[in-house]
Amino acid sequence: MSDVRDDLAAVRNDLARLADTVSNMVSGQSRAARNNAQGMMDQARGQFYARANDVSKMGNMFASEARDRLHNANVEIESRIERNPITAVLIAAGVGLVLGLMSRSR
Repeated sequence: MSDVRDDLAAVRNDLARLADTVSNMVSGQSRAARNNAQGMMDQARGQFYARANDVSKMGNMFASEARDRLHNANVEIESRIERNPITAVLIAAGVGLVLGLMSRSR
């Protein structure tokens, strides 16, 4: 009878050690998976911020180019008005006449 009790106690001890081993393995795998997921999130966040920075730089570049083109067009228009003031006055009068006719017909 004592042998059965000893064997039963040994089985209980083995089961307890097995449960601890499985628990440690699962805990380790859980930590590894969490660390892996965190690393992937950090990498994705870094890529997102890098792309957003690139898009921002491109937007600033396009805005600057548009601003330069508008400035150049403004300078060109002023120059043409200064060279041909009568033509500019006639064009402005024509545009005013057309807009006046369009607003009156409504």
